[in-house]
Amino acid sequence: MDTELVTAIQRGGATALNAWRQNNLGKSPDLSGADLSRADLLGADLSGADLWGANLSGANLWGANLSRADLLGANLLGADLSEANLWRANLSGADLSEANLWRAHLRGANLWRAKNIPADVLENYLNGLRASVTTGPKGSGE
Repeated sequence: MDTELVTAIQRGGATALNAWRQNNLGKSPDLSGADLSRADLLGADLSGADLWGANLSGANLWGANLSRADLLGANLLGADLSEANLWRANLSGADLSEANLWRAHLRGANLWRAKNIPADVLENYLNGLRASVTTGPKGSGE
């Protein structure tokens, strides 16, 4: 875990994180095990971030880019993930209790053993899987 980055995010939220990304091009943030509860990460670029076991309870992640992020076992209790990009994110074992996933992009996300997935999210996720299986490659209908 990058403790300096965690401290900067706790103080400055998405602005601090996005500044770090600009100064560390090509690097993915290591926030594994970090306490980012109630952090304001509105629109933050967390793509490819290591958030394994992180505490993001009550965090504002509205519109955040979490594509390919590793959220294995993360605590997302009450987090706002509205319109977040979770494309190919690893949410295995993550706690999604009371999380707001309104219009979140979950295509390709790994939800294996994720806890308390909201029913509407699970239904949309499964419908997306069903649609990709029934339409075949490139929507060919095969």
